[in-house]
Amino acid sequence: DDRRAELWRPSTSWGDPRNKERYVYRPPVEEIRMSTAPGLGNRTFKVTADIERAAADQGCILTFGDGRSGFALYVLKDRLVFDYNLFGQHLKSVSSQPLPAGKLNVGVLLERVGRVGRAVVLLGDKPCGPSIDIPFLVRRFSGGNLNIGRDEGIAVSDDYKAPFEFQGRIHEVVIDLPVQRRPDAKQADKAEVEVDLARQ
Repeated sequence: DDRRAELWRPSTSWGDPRNKERYVYRPPVEEIRMSTAPGLGNRTFKVTADIERAAADQGCILTFGDGRSGFALYVLKDRLVFDYNLFGQHLKSVSSQPLPAGKLNVGVLLERVGRVGRAVVLLGDKPCGPSIDIPFLVRRFSGGNLNIGRDEGIAVSDDYKAPFEFQGRIHEVVIDLPVQRRPDAKQADKAEVEVDLARQ
């Protein structure tokens, strides 16, 4: 098998588990290998999380990648932080105000704009800090996996030491991805899969 990028890029097939528009995780969740995690490289995505925290609770909500490249969403010193690790260059969006205690919906929106990216942290689905410009969106991160509630292995961010487990409670993490194919094309793929299954 001499394929390279094809093995890492989400398939256009309707039945491919890496070609979903929404992924919902409810902790506890084991580390998810990059080969089976959502295809988050070089594209628009939004991460939202329902969390519950006491004052001063901090830690990782979601991380993807490792110390060489990747991104992390975490709470540090009562601030919500998104760190996009661009091969050692740390580009961070930080909430302008401290996060309150209690039940919160937090997240990050990363948008691909042409060949570059723009990211901003969210509180209650609204921007809560300045956006950051990312000059280059990585197609495939160097290593590491998807983690929820901690950062296993080599820390993605330079703000903390792994595993930096979240001290509060994470009820749910949702990853939303934009539709990349026309609905009629997706429907055709689905019909083709169903025909193949009927033949078996």
